[in-house]
Amino acid sequence: MLVLCDHRKMKLRSGSVVAEPEMSTRSLQIADLHPSYATASPEEAVEMANLGAAAYGIVRERHHASWTSSMGAGEAAKADRWQAEGRLAAVEELKAQLGAAEGLSVRLAAAEGTVDALRASIESEVSRRLVKEVDAARKDYDLVKMQEMSALKEQLASAASAELMIQMVSEAHESMKGKILYLEEQRALLQTQLLEATLSNTKSSHVIGKQGEASVLELLEETVLPAFHHSMVKDMTSVKHAADFHLYLMSAHGTHVKILIDSKKYKQVVNSAEINKLNADVDADDDAQCGMMISLDSAISTTKQFQVKFTAKKKPVLYLTFQDMSLELRKEVICWAVQSLLAIVGEVDQSSRNLMLENIELFLAGIDSSVKEIDNVIRGQVKVIEGMRQVKSSIIQKISAYRECDEDNIEIINDDIPVSEDSTTGGCVTILKTTGLSCGKSVYLSTNKCKHHTSKKNKGPE
Repeated sequence: MLVLCDHRKMKLRSGSVVAEPEMSTRSLQIADLHPSYATASPEEAVEMANLGAAAYGIVRERHHASWTSSMGAGEAAKADRWQAEGRLAAVEELKAQLGAAEGLSVRLAAAEGTVDALRASIESEVSRRLVKEVDAARKDYDLVKMQEMSALKEQLASAASAELMIQMVSEAHESMKGKILYLEEQRALLQTQLLEATLSNTKSSHVIGKQGEASVLELLEETVLPAFHHSMVKDMTSVKHAADFHLYLMSAHGTHVKILIDSKKYKQVVNSAEINKLNADVDADDDAQCGMMISLDSAISTTKQFQVKFTAKKKPVLYLTFQDMSLELRKEVICWAVQSLLAIVGEVDQSSRNLMLENIELFLAGIDSSVKEIDNVIRGQVKVIEGMRQVKSSIIQKISAYRECDEDNIEIINDDIPVSEDSTTGGCVTILKTTGLSCGKSVYLSTNKCKHHTSKKNKGPE
């Protein structure tokens, strides 16, 4: 886009023409220019415009020179007069402009004073407000800092308390850790001791059962078999539902008798389930005529010693306990039991068998009655012995008291020393023969002697 400036514009002022420079602008379009500009590059267009401007200046000067030379004397005088009038008008206009400028300068000076005063007022107000704002900000800052300092102090106190608490907890933790370690060591030691005691004193039920079976088998082999001719025993402990041992005997009638024997080594009473199991085993074996249950260390539930009961198939089963029996007595009792079963089975007549069982039960009841009488006699003797022991203890106490009263062959002297009112606060005046010193024990009531050294006739009412 190109801008053309017309620096001369003619005006009529006071009947004369004055040349007044004035800027006049308008936009140029490519269509207003020579067609060559349309096809030229921006650089070529600039060169063409510069070249055209230079040519335009030369042409204008030439035209002005030719116009001046062709102008006549009258026209020249007019031109000079116009120029002089133009200069005068310009001077007048300049004076007016200078006057206006002087007024403007006065107003500007006054305005500058007002501005200075306003600036001073503004600066004063700004300073005042700035001081106020700074003071308020400082107060807020101080308040915030005080709050922060208070919070920091609380945090420091809390931290110190927490540190002290942590130290105390650490010390308690270390102490507790030591105690826990000690308790763990003690617990491990106790567990080891308990395990050792368990291993040494307590065995599994299987091992205990095997020991009981071995004890019964030993009794059968070493005691029963030698006592009964043509007898034999089989170990059936590894066979299920067959009892522990099968004892084969020869009856008085020459028939073979098979007895199923079950052994128990329990700490508690043998329960009814084991009884029912033995009865089922005896009934399941068609060759077995009877059975026997032997409990080594405990009683048998719902049965008495040496009691005989019948299974569902009317086979007799004898119940025997070796609890609190010596080995010799066990040997005798097991032989009696085997002999009793042989006798019961040997009776073909049921009535004779029942009569034999009744006689056995009566015999056992008599033995139980005798045992109870013996127990009553023993309990009476125990009471007598306990009474005699108490009498003996009483006699010993009396003898000891007599010895204390007559200790060291006491010799009483100064027996006629008068008793003062506050003599109860002094010691016994009795002189001991062995030491030659007074007894010194607390006096008895209103006397000057202790209770042991005061004769009965001198004692007042207690």
